Amino acid sequence: MGERLYWIGSNPTNCDLCKTDLLKGKVFIDGKTKQGPWGCMCTACYQEQGFGLGVGRGQKYVLEADGKWYKVEDEPTKIRFWKFQGWVHPPQGDDYEIQGEVTATTEERAKMFVRAHLAKKSSCTDDFTVKEIPRDKGIKK
Repeated sequence: MGERLYWIGSNPTNCDLCKTDLLKGKVFIDGKTKQGPWGCMCTACYQEQGFGLGVGRGQKYVLEADGKWYKVEDEPTKIRFWKFQGWVHPPQGDDYEIQGEVTATTEERAKMFVRAHLAKKSSCTDDFTVKEIPRDKGIKK
């Protein structure tokens, strides 16, 4: 069994992005965001704004009974590209089609991102499809 690695900085108490209480969730990710800066994030913000796990990306920590944050995960996560297509149903006005691409590690995470995106525009968030696309056909930076 390898050496246990603990967070050595001052203990984070709130998510740097949404200010959620990290002690309540007992998990945080010290990671790079899609915008570039690093931060201590709750799992929800990490799923939306995180850039993956591993060297140069981020590390996941859990709070143990002794009050220390133990590093549990930092292996690279395979980022995959997903194309989505769906419909927006505004409370007033005509329905319209929406489509785009997201990056996520799993189909479920891709669906979660799309639901969050559509929820900002519509009252119906399940009227869409998500399909994985090859890496070379995905989002260009």
